[in-house]
Amino acid sequence: MAGSIATTQAWQVQLWHHIAEIAKWCWEFRVDKLGYRSDIDGLRAVAVMGVLMFHAGFSMFPGGYVGVDVFFVISGYLITHIIRREIEVTGSFSFLDFYARRIRRLFPALVATVLACLILGFLLFTPQYYERLGMSSISAVFSFSNFLFWSQSGYFDAESDLKPLLHTWSLSVEEQFYLFWPLLLLVLVKFVPRGKLVLMFAVGALSLACSIAYLETDPSGAFYITPLRAYEFAIGAFITWVPNRFGNAAKEILLLIGMVMIAVPMLSYDLQTPFPGLAALIPCIGAALCIYAGKARVTGKLLRNPLAVKIGIISYSLYLVHWPIYVFYSNYVLRDISIVEKIGVILFSFFFGFLLYSLVEVRFRRRATDGAGKNNFKVFSSYLAASALLAFPSAVIYASNGFEWRVPEKIREAIANIEEKRIDTWKYVRGPGSPGQQPFNDTEKSNVLVIGDSHAKDYFNVLYLSEEIRESIEPRMLTMDEACIYMFAINKSPQPQERQPEGRCENMVDNFFDDNRVQSADVILYSTQWQSSALQYIDQFIASLRDVTDAELVIMGRAAQFRPVPDLIADFGRLSGADVKLWESRQTDIDDLNEEVQRAAERNGVEYFDKLPLSCNVARQRCDVIDEKGRLLYLDGHHLSLEGAHFMGRKVAESSLLKLLH
Repeated sequence: MAGSIATTQAWQVQLWHHIAEIAKWCWEFRVDKLGYRSDIDGLRAVAVMGVLMFHAGFSMFPGGYVGVDVFFVISGYLITHIIRREIEVTGSFSFLDFYARRIRRLFPALVATVLACLILGFLLFTPQYYERLGMSSISAVFSFSNFLFWSQSGYFDAESDLKPLLHTWSLSVEEQFYLFWPLLLLVLVKFVPRGKLVLMFAVGALSLACSIAYLETDPSGAFYITPLRAYEFAIGAFITWVPNRFGNAAKEILLLIGMVMIAVPMLSYDLQTPFPGLAALIPCIGAALCIYAGKARVTGKLLRNPLAVKIGIISYSLYLVHWPIYVFYSNYVLRDISIVEKIGVILFSFFFGFLLYSLVEVRFRRRATDGAGKNNFKVFSSYLAASALLAFPSAVIYASNGFEWRVPEKIREAIANIEEKRIDTWKYVRGPGSPGQQPFNDTEKSNVLVIGDSHAKDYFNVLYLSEEIRESIEPRMLTMDEACIYMFAINKSPQPQERQPEGRCENMVDNFFDDNRVQSADVILYSTQWQSSALQYIDQFIASLRDVTDAELVIMGRAAQFRPVPDLIADFGRLSGADVKLWESRQTDIDDLNEEVQRAAERNGVEYFDKLPLSCNVARQRCDVIDEKGRLLYLDGHHLSLEGAHFMGRKVAESSLLKLLH
């Protein structure tokens, strides 16, 4: 026994010795022969901490996502500096060497992260989301994640919490930037040396203009598409050529201004901020100022302090691991995580980020001792082999519907074909021939116009699919997202000459004023996924309605929101008792939000209806999951299936809502 204890103790001492050596080596490795700048690693720390705090859900950092934009500026500066220096020193530029360095720098840690996600996804994800993970793994490895997630939805949509590789969109943007920027830079430096800054500014200005334009018509496209982010890289690149003529006093001021320009958006932007576009200029220019003045003797210590530098050193690996840790943990507990758990997620992110950095990232980044050409061949062949080896199982996962054999048959039947069912829920409201888009034509019934977003679609389906309700009510639908009702604060008048019909929200407002059904409706039922930021405009919205219609107005509270129901029952393993689990996963902060909605409705003298009693038995603390035939009521955490709409229709027919609609 004593020998065993001694052996264990010796092993522990050796382990800690190796960890200390790795940490020391990792630190020393960062000393760049060509001129290492610790302040830039400190700036990386600021960027990655903003992202971590935002993703963990700390309310103090609602705009922490701008950390990604800071990373883009840093990348633009460093890559341009490296390319420019190589061209000026050698008179040429090796694309093979450049891309080999990028692969060594980025790919190994990414592969390790994707592989870990596939393993954890197998253990924790339902077939539906594991199938998606298979596709997102392929997109991450081959650097088109940004296009995949653009096609699926927005970065901040409700299901983002079930996409463990969502954050790789920024890596794809960066890698796509590497494809065209070196060639453009080579042309500018060698063939247009005097006009290079003007042309670089023109490229950035064009990218910014397109980003602003896309925000009006396709906000997700503006967020994800590489050319619409190019101006952020260009800002960093521009700094490379700015002469360093300022004295230390000026640099102290510039650095302080730059840090404020990063901090303010992190603390004040939120999910309603139109982004990127002009809003991204503030943190990007701030990052550029920090890079330019980072060597300031006093203020620069904020970036050059040992803690910030060490966080910056592991920032890439830390960024890679933090989001999967959050996603898988949230999916495991199937509820909102507490403040203590959020702190735990961040601490675990640091632990695994350090391991990924020291054991994977930095080891593959070291230059080999053999010739560059031979080494490059190894790098590219290894990249292709690893990509193929990782893409193959990912493709199998996608093709086999996420290994659906992993869940019991009864559960599998309940959660089957979720995407097809989601599409079906729109068939009654999309297109000019759909029932929801028809004019009112029955004067014997109460004409009810349901206005809102996808939650309005759900309640149109509830009314339309209930034969009992349709005996006395004729429902129709008009789209008006709650994120767009701010337009009524700007543009309350229905006069066409006072409107500027451009962009998605402007088009919705135009359709609202031009739709004759608004005037002819007996009741307007407004249903949406309320956000607190939209409530400040509700008074103007109601006033606009009263200007154009005499209809009674009913404002519905936000629908109950749970963990995605297909995942919940798959993890729970049975349908019996799932109603209790659903109640336990309910987001209770929506109750406070609905109280605000109710107060706003009462303040404006309109009716309010709470959806929660339709979804849940509050006294018994249970929420309905399936109908009497075992069919799922929800497609995700809050949207009804058509079966759910039928089910809720029977409840509405017995509720006070039916009286409000007459």
